[in-house]
Amino acid sequence: MKCPDTQQWILLTMGAFNDRRTAELEAHAQGCPACRRELELARREHADLEAAHRLFERRHDAGRERLMAKLADAVVMDTASQSSGTSAPPVRRIPFFNNLKIGDFLMNLSVRRPGRIAVILAPAACIIAAIAVYSGMGDGRAFADAIARLREADTVACHVRMTMHALLEPAAGADVNQPGAAQITEKHEQTLVRDEQLYLSAAGGVRRDAFENDKPATTVYVAPNAVRTWIINHVDSTWQEFGDEATAAMPEELKDAMRDLVADRPMVELHFGGALDDTAQLIEGLRTLAGDADRPLGERRIDGVSATGYEIDGARVGFGPPLYSESDDNRAEVWIDLRQDLPVLIVLHFVSRVNAVAGMPINATYTVTTEYSHFQIDPPLAADWFDPVIPVGYSQKQDQVVKIAGSLNEVAFLEALRAFGEQAGRYPKSLETMDVMYEVSYLIGSMQARRLAATSKGEPTDNLPDHRAVGQAVQGLAYYTVLEAAGRRPEYFGTSVTPGDTAALLLRWTLEDGRTRVVYGDLRVDDVDAG
Repeated sequence: MKCPDTQQWILLTMGAFNDRRTAELEAHAQGCPACRRELELARREHADLEAAHRLFERRHDAGRERLMAKLADAVVMDTASQSSGTSAPPVRRIPFFNNLKIGDFLMNLSVRRPGRIAVILAPAACIIAAIAVYSGMGDGRAFADAIARLREADTVACHVRMTMHALLEPAAGADVNQPGAAQITEKHEQTLVRDEQLYLSAAGGVRRDAFENDKPATTVYVAPNAVRTWIINHVDSTWQEFGDEATAAMPEELKDAMRDLVADRPMVELHFGGALDDTAQLIEGLRTLAGDADRPLGERRIDGVSATGYEIDGARVGFGPPLYSESDDNRAEVWIDLRQDLPVLIVLHFVSRVNAVAGMPINATYTVTTEYSHFQIDPPLAADWFDPVIPVGYSQKQDQVVKIAGSLNEVAFLEALRAFGEQAGRYPKSLETMDVMYEVSYLIGSMQARRLAATSKGEPTDNLPDHRAVGQAVQGLAYYTVLEAAGRRPEYFGTSVTPGDTAALLLRWTLEDGRTRVVYGDLRVDDVDAG
């Protein structure tokens, strides 16, 4: 194998890799003198950091005790109200949460930057959210202790593995002559494995090192309080940097639409992020996940630890219609080491089945499993570990959120309709937010399926449309939501209009001066006087 860089040896000393990767690195070090010296140096530095961390901890024990006293009082009050079945006076959580360390940090990451930042930090949010599901499973106090351990920590690290499997099969009864149809005549499968090491620090921020199929994919840095984010893409050697300007450029109408999309779906709120306005709302969202487990999973040894597990039906944690297909396979698992009051393993699993994707002759089944494991509480992390490092030769690209938000106008709207019509041979059936998400997803999926089918048969793909370019073009469909929120009363007739129809009315909405703007099937635009 190629000699790993210094960062890999540092991660090894921190226990950041799974057993297979650890064994590979250790075996390589045994046979490579240069790498063995790198590993020895990393271990010495690691030991020095641990010693410094212990000294720091001893100097702050008194302060920590005062913080934990505040936490214990609040937890006892809240637990008592749940166990007694009575309504205790509401606990105002914001003041004492503001005094906490990593817990407050995780909470605020998701809510201070609605939209993009919270989506980037979804793994961190899910750690807390999935544990919150466990809060009603028997011993409420034990669960409160587990959360307290996480909130007490200055630093937290864990391993995240996401496995995505796509199965594409021929579908009967679809229009195979439709423009853009993928001619799938046999079953095709593809699996993508994404490994990620997640680091969180109250002082340093967040760092995420992701690998896809054992190859570096992305490195994400998030500054404390999410004031700045850097995404480094190792696949295409590019990087992005953004902050408040991402959400500032997004129309309020679009933010409102995203809030409506995930309303009353706490786990999904944590994935999308845009529905949360403040810390108190987030905490209440997590509390709604609490309840009895649907079924116990017994005990099993995980990474040498005896853990107790529980399973929760996917629909109860948000993995159900309309965002996900209804399936008995959708579930969440939470495994806790009750002796140490720490999470051992959290599993989120859902299946999405789509028949006749976007009218194409394809049935698709997508299975996604995300596992959070190898939790480390208070690992010694140097301050510069969270400082963004841009590799030499990487080029900066514009933040897509700013780019898309700035292009939500009528021109982009009409271009999106044109692009969709060219690829699907029809206009979208609806322009409502949820419907557009599904329509675009299916359209892009069918284009990817055509490319996958051609690749598996050894056929050329140069003449196939680029799904990424089409995906960017159809993002302008979101302008319909802006028109709705602005009170322009848009009406859409796409189900009965075909692309190129010069006489049929496709769209109309009211202008500020009272006139009506109309769009025909050939995307010709005209303004009609009131009355």
